[in-house]
Amino acid sequence: RGRLVMDEVYSDFCVVPQGLPDTLKLMLDDSEPIISLRSFSKSAGLAGFRIGYIIASTSVISAADTASNPFTMSRPALAAANALFEPEGFAIWESTRQVQIRDRKALEDKLQELPETNLTFGNSSTNFVVFETPSMLSQDLAQRLLTNHGIIVRPCASWGFPKHTRVSVGTTEEMDKFFNALTEVLQQNESQKETVAVGGGAFFESL
Repeated sequence: RGRLVMDEVYSDFCVVPQGLPDTLKLMLDDSEPIISLRSFSKSAGLAGFRIGYIIASTSVISAADTASNPFTMSRPALAAANALFEPEGFAIWESTRQVQIRDRKALEDKLQELPETNLTFGNSSTNFVVFETPSMLSQDLAQRLLTNHGIIVRPCASWGFPKHTRVSVGTTEEMDKFFNALTEVLQQNESQKETVAVGGGAFFESL
């Protein structure tokens, strides 16, 4: 008998009502073959520690504990994870999560208003946003953002979407800086296209 493994590392960012299955409720029955994978790398910001956890029935946890390497996590990683469940740590974790969700929504609203961008995949339920720039390749956009503004984004060309870009949600200040830089780069791109078009037209008219 197999087991269904649910990758729920981004579940903390989903605010859509009933947008995710209630895996915890399903696990109350020990016979349900469900395993939920969770991570402290996303909403908790512990990416550098490479630490996460699974939620499953008692029998699955017992089997995983028996089969796993006893030294999978470092002491600093375990200490950081434990600190998240202290009252102060949990309050900071939740506050940070809410700010990320708020700033993600603010970025999506701005992108929807920007003429040169589209949210072709809809609103995000993760800690990143994917958007399309129909008039500009994502590789060119990423290069200009990095070269001119020191901002790193991820082009989606290798996934088959040459004009889509993925940007992670950082601090409020970082997101404001990113959007201002994005607007500037896209405006410069449009100006350059208009200059080329005008120059080319004048050339052909002279023939």
